[in-house]
Amino acid sequence: MKWRLKKSILSAPLLEQSFYLAFACQVFFVALSLFDWSRGIPLRSLFSASFHEVFVSHEYYRLFTAVFVHASWDHVLGNAVFFVPFAALLANYFGLFVFPLLTLLAGVLINFIVVMLYPPEASVLGVSVDIYFMVAFWLVLYLGIERGMTIKQKVIRTLGLALVEFMPERFDANISYLSHGVGFALGIFFGAGYFYFFRKDFRSFEVWELIEPEIQEKLANSSEPEDLLLERLDENSIQH
Repeated sequence: MKWRLKKSILSAPLLEQSFYLAFACQVFFVALSLFDWSRGIPLRSLFSASFHEVFVSHEYYRLFTAVFVHASWDHVLGNAVFFVPFAALLANYFGLFVFPLLTLLAGVLINFIVVMLYPPEASVLGVSVDIYFMVAFWLVLYLGIERGMTIKQKVIRTLGLALVEFMPERFDANISYLSHGVGFALGIFFGAGYFYFFRKDFRSFEVWELIEPEIQEKLANSSEPEDLLLERLDENSIQH
């Protein structure tokens, strides 16, 4: 007998409220950045974080505010492309604990680690630290939850997404690649821990169905990818 996964927790629809929450956060980032930019150049940002600002001047709030503020419109828009959809996905499927609470706390932790490793005057800012965390967190949970595909199929899909997000078009000295790396590593770590503690809850959403013998035979004799063939067979069964 052969079974296939018909539904998982990720099969639920994506609610509009999740996008509204993600979009509201993005609007807040833009508003805070505009306020920071209005102060003019060459004044330093009120919200960025550096070792000197945080640990010498004791402006600890900067570890938190540095997640929100950006350096330019290119910086804002480049991050928004990934921030809004992944924030919506995490809030929708895993709740407000994951986004925004865990995600923003992770941004504070990432900034703390990075400013400890950078020279005292080097500043960090931008939500990209959280984006790398969110993408890695999502990919780890996707690999664990979607048991209806083979490991090979899941790895190919996750690698494709990771390459789109993580491969830089060009090297830019103003980009904190260390922050991205720390965010990605923490996303894997927290994602694996979250899946371990809640795996039974995730399994409770699963619905499995038995594949009929005729369909199993077609699967065995077909050169098509299994998931695509199953979709085609389902369509035929509906038509007839």
